[in-house]
Amino acid sequence: MRIIIFIIALTLAVLPFAGCSQKQNKTGYGAVRGTIVDDRGAPVAGATVFVDKGVTGLSSDGEGQFYLADISTGSRNIRVESFGHQTWVGRVEVRDTEITDNFKVNLRTLILNFSAFYQEPSALVLTWETPVSGETILEYGKVSGEYTRKLRDNTVRKAHTAVMAGIDTTQIYYFRIKATETEWTEEQQISVASLDIPTAVVLNPPSTIGATSVTLTWSQNSDEDFASYQLYRSSSPTVIPGDGSASLVATSRSRIESYFLDQSLMPGQRYYFRVFVQDAQGYLSGSNTVFLETYSEPNMAPVGVVLNPPQSVTHNGMVLSWTESMDADFYAYRIYVSTLAGVNDKSTLLTTIGARNTLVFPVTGLEPDRSYSFRIYVVDRGGLTAGSNEVLARTLMAANTAPVPVNLTEALSTGPTSVRVSWTRSGEVDFNSYRIYHSRVPGVSEGSVLYSEITNQDSTSIIIQGLLDNTQYYFRVFVVDQSDLKAGSQELGAITSNTFPPAADLTALSPVSSSSVTLVWNSVNISDFGSYRVMRSTASGVTETSTMVANILAMDQTTFIDFAVTQGTTYYYRIFTVDSAGLSTGGTELYVTAMNSAAMAGAILTDTLWTRSNSPVTVIGDLTVNSGATLTIEHGVSVLFNAGSDALSAGRDAARTELIVAGNLKVAGQAGSAVSFNSAAAVKNVGDWGGIWIQSGSPATSIKGFEISNANTYGIALEAQCELENGTIFLNLQNGIQVDIGARPTINLCRITRNSVGIFSQGSADPVVSNSNIVMNNSYGVSGGGVLGLTAPAGMTPGTGGNYIAGNNGLSPTLADLTGLTTQKGTADATMDTSSDTSPEQILNVDTILSAQTGEVSGAGAL
Repeated sequence: MRIIIFIIALTLAVLPFAGCSQKQNKTGYGAVRGTIVDDRGAPVAGATVFVDKGVTGLSSDGEGQFYLADISTGSRNIRVESFGHQTWVGRVEVRDTEITDNFKVNLRTLILNFSAFYQEPSALVLTWETPVSGETILEYGKVSGEYTRKLRDNTVRKAHTAVMAGIDTTQIYYFRIKATETEWTEEQQISVASLDIPTAVVLNPPSTIGATSVTLTWSQNSDEDFASYQLYRSSSPTVIPGDGSASLVATSRSRIESYFLDQSLMPGQRYYFRVFVQDAQGYLSGSNTVFLETYSEPNMAPVGVVLNPPQSVTHNGMVLSWTESMDADFYAYRIYVSTLAGVNDKSTLLTTIGARNTLVFPVTGLEPDRSYSFRIYVVDRGGLTAGSNEVLARTLMAANTAPVPVNLTEALSTGPTSVRVSWTRSGEVDFNSYRIYHSRVPGVSEGSVLYSEITNQDSTSIIIQGLLDNTQYYFRVFVVDQSDLKAGSQELGAITSNTFPPAADLTALSPVSSSSVTLVWNSVNISDFGSYRVMRSTASGVTETSTMVANILAMDQTTFIDFAVTQGTTYYYRIFTVDSAGLSTGGTELYVTAMNSAAMAGAILTDTLWTRSNSPVTVIGDLTVNSGATLTIEHGVSVLFNAGSDALSAGRDAARTELIVAGNLKVAGQAGSAVSFNSAAAVKNVGDWGGIWIQSGSPATSIKGFEISNANTYGIALEAQCELENGTIFLNLQNGIQVDIGARPTINLCRITRNSVGIFSQGSADPVVSNSNIVMNNSYGVSGGGVLGLTAPAGMTPGTGGNYIAGNNGLSPTLADLTGLTTQKGTADATMDTSSDTSPEQILNVDTILSAQTGEVSGAGAL
């Protein structure tokens, strides 16, 4: 049985704001008009307003508004009470014959989303949420103000459940709730009375039990206001939604989908299941509880039964019988049929019989004068099967005619997702069933969607659910006789009523420049999609009357770049989903401030091009090229980074601005028109900014014709297999180029100079460096483990594709720096750092130097 819970307010009747008199008050009295909102700014309906020490008051309307008339003039105390909110007390000055307008009351929220339902045999289940995670206490009793029972939820969370066990269904109970570090709610009453609740379903014994899975089935609910089935699982025999131990494992909104395969179980464990039916008002009704124990080890197949020769053969049927299965974990018999020899479990399934001692089955609906083969399979609870012998029989000859079609009398929309279809009764003597088909295009046939098959000849109406809103459907009913002959009715159509479309919520806003803002939102999926309307305002509260900056007709388009923005201006955006009938729903509102000038920070979400007209580009906080996006920089562009600060305080260096590339970076410098990355300071110093970080997801990054200087830990850090060409990396505080673990970039025709370390290669990093000059660095030219592929292209000799490494650690470049490097390819660094190389400061801990040359490489460096 289901019980409705009434929350009885301790106030007088509600006086709606819209109906309040606006006339002048009599002499010696005034009036107060105001609004009550919670701490989120939402109106509070049903809040009770008291004046002075009065015990009667009036309630706010649905908009949170109230009107107090005929109040004595002077300073008056106002007290506002509302369940789930902290009581508010304040004062107001009432003036003679005047209305004190715009009086606003802000209530602090204590609890929200309170609900209750009755749990057989004698328990009330209360659920609520708190604004923040914490513990809660529920006190209740049979007398107002006397709380004889206390339920404490010590778990720190937002969602809470309390079970008032052993209640009297004829009794009124008084209760209050307290959350951590808040006041008690106002006392409330709960009255338990009978209600027409959802019809509970019957959960069948579990079938096909394995070590980690089970198949569950239950009876179908036929209530008109059916909303969903909710399947809960628990390790405890008490399966109650929201009590913390029961988990919701499946939700089905189709009344005919009354089964579920749970594949998330553990071997050798006991589980309890229960199905709850929820109606359109949100009320629940629970089924019986079933339990099972999963197998802890592999199951053995059952033993097959013996299928006897068919008996009582007629023109359209016969009777099958078989021996009883003795399998310990028997689940069912499954009978299969075929018109060809060799029937198996891939043939047509006639029926499934769950009773072990049911050993006879009448087969009907066969065709006259035709041979049929049968086989019966025993199925155990682990899903293993064993087939019987195969038997063959032929039906007798008999004449039969197709049934007379019924007449559709009604196809009427009963809601946005349902249509009632009615028809005349069939008078067929050998009636078998009605089959109800529907389609979204004319010409309904047996190839259309079969919604239901009804075997009760007197049942001539059905409500078809699970349809799309605002959609044309067509319907036909076919009469089927016992020989499977059919006749279809005429076709009728109906259009389901319309509902508001789902909201498309903004998920990201990013001002990547002073002239554009990129918007990203979640997509919707509706059959009657019209468009997304992108609305904008310079003040909070975007509506459909705000400025529309785009009307997007493609449902799968979920990004838009607004180029019509003014630098330094804050914009509020909202996406409205519009259906084909013109109904619309607004999503969440987000705001963003367009950057001043060419200042950059934040995320680049889509492919972006910087041209010389954008130069110089100033980066004031970490700028990230998101995965999937490509930033392309045209030749001649100067990129300047704020010195010694990071507006976002993020990245590897929270104190300095960085360019972080998770997508791809394309730099296209040209001869005499390089792309420059440098400090934005008037007087530039080494270590001013954080450098360029190319992350591992950037394999298509290509940087050519560039200069990088005055960065801090590194000029550029490489995690990906990208390429650097014709670059000058100089005056960086620590490493000119830092190659991170596992990376294998190619570095060609570069000049790396006046850094602390020219190239720092970490661990298993394996850069391939060719035709480059690594000179005049303060500590080492090259440092790090792994194979440093300082290599000439295949077939070249040192000096034609190798690198010039000299003059590092404050030494003057001489030919002696390279003694041994030009002749000893693959020589271990111990040899090069000691005997072969007379100036070991040039390299440190490098396993292998593949090639070098004795003079500077012509053309290395920025173009």
